[in-house]
Amino acid sequence: MTKKTDTKKQILIAAAKLINEAGILALTLDAVAQVAGVSKGGLLYHFPSKEALLEGIANYLTQGFVNDMASA
Repeated sequence: MTKKTDTKKQILIAAAKLINEAGILALTLDAVAQVAGVSKGGLLYHFPSKEALLEGIANYLTQGFVNDMASA
């Protein structure tokens, strides 16, 4: 994986963790950046809007499910 891919994955994992622990209303760009350990600018580089972040989370979790099913 490249550093760019690692950072993007780190952001997605942080966002999913935040939703799981505090609920969807806690999902702000500032909160995700803090949990992921990146700057808000770094987050916006990978996900230019909250909608893009939500789409990324959905795709990431869906792909994980597909991968799990394929290996089962």
